[in-house]
Amino acid sequence: MNKSLTDFLRTAMEPVGSTMYIWGGGWNSEDSGAGKDAKIIGVNPNWKKFFMSQGSDYDYKEHRYEHRNGLDCSGYVGWVMYNFFEDKNGAGSDYVTNAKNQGKLFAEMGFKMYRMSINWTRIYPNGDDEKPNEAGLQHYRKVFELCKSYNIEPLVTMSHYEFPYHLTKKWNGWEDRRTIDCFVKYTKTIMEAYKDLVTYWITFNEQNIFTSQGWSLATHPPGKRDMKLFYQVNHIANLANAAVINKFHELEMDG
Repeated sequence: MNKSLTDFLRTAMEPVGSTMYIWGGGWNSEDSGAGKDAKIIGVNPNWKKFFMSQGSDYDYKEHRYEHRNGLDCSGYVGWVMYNFFEDKNGAGSDYVTNAKNQGKLFAEMGFKMYRMSINWTRIYPNGDDEKPNEAGLQHYRKVFELCKSYNIEPLVTMSHYEFPYHLTKKWNGWEDRRTIDCFVKYTKTIMEAYKDLVTYWITFNEQNIFTSQGWSLATHPPGKRDMKLFYQVNHIANLANAAVINKFHELEMDG
C-alpha cells in the first residue's frame, strides 16, 4: 500500500489541503474539542473491509466514485487518512497532537497557503448549543497561530460536508430553514474568534456535491433520492451562504 498511499498524498497535497475534521485523530484528547460527532461517526465498516482486502497494486483512482452503503469514496479516503495520522490510542502521531511538526514540514517545503476546514461540532457539539466549546476554539487558534509563525496563510472552509448529527435528528438538517440561524451563529463565532489570524474564508465546500449527492444521488448522507428536497436544500444552503456573507461584512472582516 505504500506506493498507493504516497500517490494519494501527493494528489491530496496539490494544493495543500486538510479536511480531517473527523479523521484527523486526537478526538479523545482533552484539548481537541472534537465534539460528539467525531466519536460516533466513523468510517463505514464496508470501506474498512474493502481497504483491508486490497493488495500492493491497488489504485484508489479506479474506485473514487464508488459508494458502499451510502458513502462514496470519502469513506475510503477517511479510512486511509485516519490510519496514516492516528495511532491506536487516539493520540500520538495524528494531526491534532503532531501539528507543530507538520507546520514546520509545510514551511520547509515552501508552502505559503494552507487550506483547512473547521468542524462545526468542535465549536458547537450539538449545532444549537447556547455557548461554544472553548476547547474547540483554542484548538483551531493553536493551528492558526502555528501557520502565522511560519508565514503560512490559512484558507479556511466553514463547512466541509460535515453536519451536527443532533440537528439532523432534530430538523433533518438542511431541509429546515431553522438550520440557517444555527449555522450563522457558528460562523459568526469563528469569524470573531479568528479575525486576527484568518483573512480568507470559504462558506461551503462544493455545495453542489453535498446537496446533489445527499438528496438526489443518495451517495452521501442522508442518502435520499428526492428532487423536491434537493432543490429545497440547495435553496436553504444558498440563503445560509448569503447570510454568512452579510455577517462577514457586518463584522467588518478583512478579506
